[in-house]
Amino acid sequence: MKLIAAFVFLSAFAFVAFANKADEFSCTGKKDGYYEIACKSFIHCRNGYKTIHYCKGDKVLDRKKMKCVNIKKAPLPCGEIIDCSNKKDGHYPDIDYKCKSFYTCESGKFLGHYFCPDGLVFNKPINACDWPYNVPPPCGTKTF
Repeated sequence: MKLIAAFVFLSAFAFVAFANKADEFSCTGKKDGYYEIACKSFIHCRNGYKTIHYCKGDKVLDRKKMKCVNIKKAPLPCGEIIDCSNKKDGHYPDIDYKCKSFYTCESGKFLGHYFCPDGLVFNKPINACDWPYNVPPPCGTKTF
């Protein structure tokens, strides 16, 4: 229970960061669909208009259903809380999930998982999602 309470508290930090980014996001000219998908939030574009969805409390996104569910029932990686106590601030690839997602640590706290757009993987050297052929192993296929 303490772990879930800590996750809910720390999610507030991630919420603020997403809210700032979501305010700047525009659906103008974008295809209808989901954007900026994270385990606690996502943007739904429809007919050029955006709706920002937030998962509150101990709920996280079930990406297959695109709805918020209890963290204990969520598919991975959203149902997984990472120990960031010994990690530097930054973004880290979810290697167990083929780097199709990444997570953020700040001040020793886990801020959540975020998904790369379809077909992309997390590229740690540039701190962004990228095509696998541009990303070195274990996330990509780039050879030197």
